[in-house]
Amino acid sequence: MTKLAGMASSVVLVAVGCASTPIASSQEPEAATAANWDGSVRSWGSLREVLRLGKTEARVDCAEAVSRAHAYGVGALEGVSGEILIRDGEVWVSRVVDGQGQTLQASSPGEQQATFLAVANVPGWHDVAVQEAVAAGDVDAFIAKEARRLGFDMAKPFPVVVEGAVSGLKLHVLNGACPFAAPIPPDSPQAPFKLELGTARGIVVGFYSEGPPGELTHHSSKTHLHVLVEGEEPQMGHVDSMGLQAGAVLRLPRVR
Repeated sequence: MTKLAGMASSVVLVAVGCASTPIASSQEPEAATAANWDGSVRSWGSLREVLRLGKTEARVDCAEAVSRAHAYGVGALEGVSGEILIRDGEVWVSRVVDGQGQTLQASSPGEQQATFLAVANVPGWHDVAVQEAVAAGDVDAFIAKEARRLGFDMAKPFPVVVEGAVSGLKLHVLNGACPFAAPIPPDSPQAPFKLELGTARGIVVGFYSEGPPGELTHHSSKTHLHVLVEGEEPQMGHVDSMGLQAGAVLRLPRVR
């Protein structure tokens, strides 16, 4: 199993991060030369099609999804056989092997087929320091508050990244069946892998959307987030619940 490539060497002011310069204050003026996100989100399939209607066929390979620079995204493998996280063009996949989650960075993204995938290409980010801990039930509202402060059009979905420490983390990895459509017994060969961590460090990638549930987000949330947990054997999965610890960094795209 591969280590979390590049994370340790890219630490600046927070334990995990992909920024190569110190984290800027959220009050710092935007650099005039900063590259901006164009506001678009590409998607293949929808959560409703895949998880509710059972249409889990392959729709796109990950090499196509990351063919444009600075790709960030989340998705599910064909047959809902695992999870996908894309971090600045890196494709990470997680599957259940012998009842445990196995996470690898894909060396051949074209071999990874997604049944659902949402991707945004973001060359520049606003960094917002988390000054006080944010409880798990308040993360969506915290993201929305900061997005409104930065002038986002809240009617449109936008990508989100969190770097650093999180709390109360609960994640799962799909294993060939959807736990949202119908309960799956723990002893089923299709039972998802689940993991709970009181505290963890890593990178979270996903989307915030106030649009109709079932497209990018589930009915119970305005975010769809996947987390890549740092460690000797990194673990990636879909976030079921998560708080933010003080010192973490929320990243929102710079917009045109």
